[in-house]
Amino acid sequence: MKVVRPDGVHSQQVQTLREGDSRFYHLKNRQWEELWADGQFIYRGTDTSFSEDTYYTLRDDPGGYGSCWCPRTMKPGDIYERNPLVTFYYKRGCVKRTGPGYTEGRQRTWLQLVKRHPNYLAGGILLEDVVELRWLDKPIGGAVKETYFYARGYGLVAWSAASNLYGHIVAEFAPGERQPMTREAIACLAR
Repeated sequence: MKVVRPDGVHSQQVQTLREGDSRFYHLKNRQWEELWADGQFIYRGTDTSFSEDTYYTLRDDPGGYGSCWCPRTMKPGDIYERNPLVTFYYKRGCVKRTGPGYTEGRQRTWLQLVKRHPNYLAGGILLEDVVELRWLDKPIGGAVKETYFYARGYGLVAWSAASNLYGHIVAEFAPGERQPMTREAIACLAR
């Protein structure tokens, strides 16, 4: 993926790694986002791609693990309310991180299914069956915080958070063309 940030243009190798029937990881170089699904929801658990030294975990209930991120069935325009408990940790030692920007707490947001694109061109690659989702700060008239594009068989293929913060697929590699990626290891998260 090509990733554009205020500090410049970067490249990021991305791969979806499946584990079992329903758990999968979006690997971004070695950092990862954990997702899984059942018949009703797609869930998110831990995300180590927050920064080089910090990860966070989502929970619907204190003491539980994981949060309902998105219903499996939505129509364009549908909005899903989320309110996960977000806890930040240092990667080294897995100690809870606190302070400005790292305070544990509920993060109430809304996820909207904007559209299902039968075909979508991202970075010069024509993809089929792509859903466009928006993360909103209010259900009606809310500001769009991020936009995501997920393609069947690929996972995340494009995203944006501001005019100077976005990424999209630019090249596709066949299985075996590159070395398999491995997830960043964090001792307390060994599964």
